Amino acid sequence: MSKKDVKYEALDQEIMVVKEEVLNTYEAERIFTYDEVKYWVTNNKRWELFQGIPMLMASPTPEHQLISKDLAYLFEHYLRGKKCQLFLPVDTVLSYKKGKDTYFIPDLVIVCDRNKLKRNGIFGAPDLVVEILSSSTSGRDRIEKRHHYEEAGIKEYWMVDPKRKSVEVALLDSNGKFNAKIYEKTDTIKISIFEDLSISVTDVFANPWLNETT
Repeated sequence: MSKKDVKYEALDQEIMVVKEEVLNTYEAERIFTYDEVKYWVTNNKRWELFQGIPMLMASPTPEHQLISKDLAYLFEHYLRGKKCQLFLPVDTVLSYKKGKDTYFIPDLVIVCDRNKLKRNGIFGAPDLVVEILSSSTSGRDRIEKRHHYEEAGIKEYWMVDPKRKSVEVALLDSNGKFNAKIYEKTDTIKISIFEDLSISVTDVFANPWLNETT
């Protein structure tokens, strides 16, 4: 049974469920487009697309959601009334209709160009992207996604590590390459895309429930 034989059950006009057989019948040589994959849902999980190759996302843990919520508050408090906007989880399409589509659903993104905001998501490189790492996504976030974010020209990429309570920040240099630095404990991160915003690592992991999750 090949991928093309998998039947979809329409839930409404926009959302479709991809049956579980997708995981076992996927043909590696089959290249998919963003338009094909954008509404896929398997066991309530979304899919991302790596140069035409679908990858199933992991469900966020409570720890992940606590960090995402608090980090969103720190950014949103600063951004209120400003040109740039914060989005969390949103389809972020880095390559579209150029042969091999690539789109991710980052935990948080900041976009300063209103023209990149379309009905279905962000089309083009955000100015800042945040991914919160987990045991199942750490390798993908640190290697594949980092490569694609660098290639797309994203100015600042955060990799938040709940286990080590650290934040690795990769900044795009004048040659279009990421230079990364790890911030820990009492370090303060100066956000490169804004002149007057800094966030302490302590505040990123300040939620008292973080130490109580198991």
